[in-house]
Amino acid sequence: MDRGIALDHWSSDSVTGIEIPLVSVVMPVRNGGAHLKSAVLSVVCQTFRDWEMLVIDDGSSDSAVEQIVAMQDPRIRVIRHGLSCGIAVRLNEGIAISRGRYVARMDADDIAFPTRFTKQLELLSHDERLDLVGVAIAAIDDNDKLVGIPPCEFEHEKICARPWRGFHLAHPGWMGRTSWFRANLYREPAPYACEDQELLLRTYTHSRFACVPEILLGYRLRHHVDWSKLARTRRAVLQFQLRHFASVQAWRDAGLALACYGLRSWRDAWTRWRGQNFFPGAGVARSEQLANEWGEVLRTLHQVALSGRKP
Repeated sequence: MDRGIALDHWSSDSVTGIEIPLVSVVMPVRNGGAHLKSAVLSVVCQTFRDWEMLVIDDGSSDSAVEQIVAMQDPRIRVIRHGLSCGIAVRLNEGIAISRGRYVARMDADDIAFPTRFTKQLELLSHDERLDLVGVAIAAIDDNDKLVGIPPCEFEHEKICARPWRGFHLAHPGWMGRTSWFRANLYREPAPYACEDQELLLRTYTHSRFACVPEILLGYRLRHHVDWSKLARTRRAVLQFQLRHFASVQAWRDAGLALACYGLRSWRDAWTRWRGQNFFPGAGVARSEQLANEWGEVLRTLHQVALSGRKP
């Protein structure tokens, strides 16, 4: 890591004297349920500690956020809203009020490995050209069991090689420069359940992305696929892809996007007809090292949750 960025150093506003964190973690929440506390604790357990966390309640009807309030961690700010406006609105809100030099994304049901922020900051601080850095992910189910390893690319050229296919850069694992996020806000209203892909498509030609070549996030997948939601998401992706490619006269990419949509829709129908579940990367061999690392992550979260103390 750049020697100018110390793991536990907080800068201070020269006027107000208020400490300013290096990283702002933005987590929109709507009915976070049983997984929310683990997601927040996985941030609390980061080896990098110079952060603030913005938990933005998007009109939840459950009481999960109360658990976060009860933690009484001064680094965590809970922002409540009585109405649900959607993830894109809440992300833009979080970006606007973030105080850190970097913004990190986190979803309310995923689990970050302890060194996630440290590894991402190493990339960002060593290469000033980078705007956004992701991490490799392991898919987990509702019971925190490892179920697969989705595909991933690590260099900008490979991440963006086939924009008509989409971008393998898992949204809850993003960390980027706050200035980049503010210059490239999420679209409002957002396309259905694919606001991340729209933002990447809109910005990849004038931005630079990368991904840490190490699994550092447990990405939550549900036991049962909502096929109607998946179909609606597929259509939303195709619609903004066609608009974008038409605007830049990239007719070949538009044609490939249509073909990709058709193949994916056919695969979804076949999978559903056979009564199978739909886990990206399911069946991919998982190393003993990953299994051990994941087990240690879960044990640490369990111990911290029981003790009620910071790690």
